[in-house]
Amino acid sequence: MNNCEINMDETYRCKTDIDEWGCASVWLDEDETMGAEYNYCIDRGESYCAIYGFTQFPNDDTYYTDYDCYYSYDIEWDKKDWKKRLANKMMECAMDWKNNQREKFIEWELKHQ
Repeated sequence: MNNCEINMDETYRCKTDIDEWGCASVWLDEDETMGAEYNYCIDRGESYCAIYGFTQFPNDDTYYTDYDCYYSYDIEWDKKDWKKRLANKMMECAMDWKNNQREKFIEWELKHQ
């Protein structure tokens, strides 16, 4: 998957207190304007890990994370292909969110014609 970046390894498995954003990212398009990122968050042994949607607007280097657009996801460390599974789930979420945004935009356009 060319549009995927995983910035974590198996050493994260043992962490019991961490809140790190951007551990993994996927982009839906070549312009890298929309996608999903993985937040690896373990607080006192409790998992709050999740995949979040993000957008980058044209002519802007800043990514905007949509904190209302997330999917709780725990990495299955015991699976050899955990990176592939994470990337696939992130891509699935990002595509779902993109389709939902398109539907909301079409509804708004129809109401305002």
